[in-house]
Amino acid sequence: MMKLAKVEYCNLCFFSKNGLFLLYVVDNKIFLMEIENLNINKIYVTSYKIDYIEFSNDNVHFLVLMKDKGCIVVYSFYDDDVIYKIEDYFQKYTHSFFINKYNYICVLKYEQWYLKYISIYDGNKEEMCLLNIKDAKLKKKNYCLNDDETIFACITENNKKNKICLISFPNCIFINTIQCINYEPNCIFFSKTDNIIIHSEKAKLLHMYKIDGELLYVYSYLSQLPCKQI
Repeated sequence: MMKLAKVEYCNLCFFSKNGLFLLYVVDNKIFLMEIENLNINKIYVTSYKIDYIEFSNDNVHFLVLMKDKGCIVVYSFYDDDVIYKIEDYFQKYTHSFFINKYNYICVLKYEQWYLKYISIYDGNKEEMCLLNIKDAKLKKKNYCLNDDETIFACITENNKKNKICLISFPNCIFINTIQCINYEPNCIFFSKTDNIIIHSEKAKLLHMYKIDGELLYVYSYLSQLPCKQI
């Protein structure tokens, strides 16, 4: 029978995507353990309490989020130094993630709750903000990427008017804005053919648009949806 040799207290615990490393967090310290020998390889120390860790698809880098301090740090499994840092003392960050294809970092942030942004940073250049999307809704189902990470879509709201903003990568330019007329979107995602599907829980509707804004279908939640395939 296997015996439990040692118990470690931690706040958070993550396995790397390739399964080679285990990261566990104790307050403001990250302990990097190699799975093969269960030895602690590195200890990263941050200035603030750690809220979340996100891994890059390159199996080399990981992102550390400190929400209330408006701070993000990128580390490498194979380096002791900070690779990249984003920090703003006047903002709070709710979530962040890698856009792996172009080494971009997406940050969801707010100032005093009523000023909300999604910001795209170039991970190759220190704190190089490529784009700010104002009035963005910050819940996870309110933004998405298509499969090949060339188009980013998010829901924005201003004066109770909802819109879908479409951004092209890697040049980070607005390619279109779709107005949500007479319904409030709750969820957005892409189909395999890069059409945009928008779900409205309150109106019990599903809308499908082309990238150019052409409305393809409107499905009723109760009558039409069970008979359709997307």
